[in-house]
Amino acid sequence: MTRVLYVNHTSKVSGAEHTLLDLLRGLPPEVEPVVTSPSGRLSEEVKALGVPHAPLRECELSLKLDPRGTPRALFQLLAAGREAGRVARSVGARFVHAFSVRAALGCGLGSDVRMVAHAHDALGRGPASRSVAEVLSRRSRLILAASGYVADRLPAGRGRAPVAVVDNPVDAEKFDPSDASGTLARMELGIPDDAYVLAVIAQITPWKGQDTAMRVLAGLRDRGLDAHLLVVGSPVFTETLTRHDNVAFRRSLEQLRNTLGLECRAHFLGERDDIPALLAATDLTLVPSWEEPFGRVVVESMAMKVPVLATSHGGPPSILSDGGGAALDPDDLERWVDTAERLLLNPGERARMGEKGAAVATGRFALDGWVERVLDAYDLVEAK
Repeated sequence: MTRVLYVNHTSKVSGAEHTLLDLLRGLPPEVEPVVTSPSGRLSEEVKALGVPHAPLRECELSLKLDPRGTPRALFQLLAAGREAGRVARSVGARFVHAFSVRAALGCGLGSDVRMVAHAHDALGRGPASRSVAEVLSRRSRLILAASGYVADRLPAGRGRAPVAVVDNPVDAEKFDPSDASGTLARMELGIPDDAYVLAVIAQITPWKGQDTAMRVLAGLRDRGLDAHLLVVGSPVFTETLTRHDNVAFRRSLEQLRNTLGLECRAHFLGERDDIPALLAATDLTLVPSWEEPFGRVVVESMAMKVPVLATSHGGPPSILSDGGGAALDPDDLERWVDTAERLLLNPGERARMGEKGAAVATGRFALDGWVERVLDAYDLVEAK
């Protein structure tokens, strides 16, 4: 039996936390998980899985430097790292799996635990990001990268931790197109069966590009297509040190909807727990992020046989390399509208793209295969 302590720096649930929950559900009996994180939604979902949980202080650290807030946040992060180290020793963990860059930074600076660091974010090129990358690389036994794009931003060479790419998984049992009714979802939303439906599913923040998705919708409407857009998500990270003012961005999206005349066409749905049903009602998923480290919704949409138009900046081009959609420059709005129009008007091409995407998602990104890759990485740590 191998006991592993999973450390997360936030109580909120976004893409990385969904991946952590997937891992906890997929672990074999010989791995005994314990999770430490701040109390909140994540801890409640962990406990619902029957996994032991230990509380950890919340850390507000961002790579947006602030002369007053950053030193305080660094102190909190170091204190949280020390707490995580104490928890690891008290539960007899063989090693710590720090499930975010911030969690790994805290554990790396605040304790001497054996650590696997999980990088879901692509670190920038600035001095703060380079310093974080060096700490991760020097203090970890191994770094798991959520995509090749993320791995390319990490340092390599003598004295640094090896990096293993473990693309995020999709739970094919949850995202099963035969087990979801798009008709019921459209009825709930008041969208006719013969209308086209686009979806952008992500936390609401400027870099996710919900404003671009809205302009794509407006472009399609200008060309005479009866189209709707589902805006699924909310501002998840709203702390003072968060890089963007996500609450203000949410307000700006409502203003943009009104300016573009999309009041009855762009539907703000907030956080939803019925994503498979919403995807079943969707003809085309849009992921127009400025930069997307991986893109869970890309793989989830593919599993649901929904073609994806995704940013060409980051992980999506690799995901879509075998089919399932197209990678487009997020700044080339006209091309997004052109491509969306072509696919919406060609149901046969959409169906072929959807079938190909589903085969890729349930094969290359299958949850059980991903868990095996993570366990193989654990074996490397145990061997050291």
